[in-house]
Formats: sequence, structure tokens, C-alpha cells
Amino acid sequence: MAPFRWPLPLNDVMLATEVAARKPTCATEWDVIASILSNVFNTNERKIVLTGRACRETLDRVLFCGEIDNITHESFVLMENDRRVA
Repeated sequence: MAPFRWPLPLNDVMLATEVAARKPTCATEWDVIASILSNVFNTNERKIVLTGRACRETLDRVLFCGEIDNITHESFVLMENDRRVA
């Protein structure tokens, strides 16, 4: 079975919602989130089996990308302000 690729932004939002609601601190709690989301993401054509580790790493990636986007946006704003002053 091919790994689940988290193709939709909605998948990331659902993951973040579950994490915010449950605040997992150990691997077992991440596995509970994985089983919940596996049931939600299952389709008739494709059975999805997520792991707690995949959920944790995906959330870390989403948060890291968000930090990069914020840094990029802040850098862009600073460059635009410098142009206006000059």
C-alpha cells in the first residue's frame, strides 16, 4: 500500500483540529489521532492507514512551512518599506 500523501489542505486542518482538541504528549495519543483520521480519510476505493508518527511529522512540516511563510512575508514587507523610504 502506498503511503498517504495528505493531498488536501483540509487534511492538514483536520489533523490540526484533532491535535488541538487532544493535545497529545505520547506516542499512544498520536496513534489514537491516527486511527480517528484513518477512518475519516478512508474511501471505498482506498483504505487509509495512518500512523501516529506520520501525523506528528506532518504537523511538524505544516508548522515549519507556516514559519517559513511568515518569515518570507515579513522579509517582503521590510523590503517594500525600504523601497518606499529610498
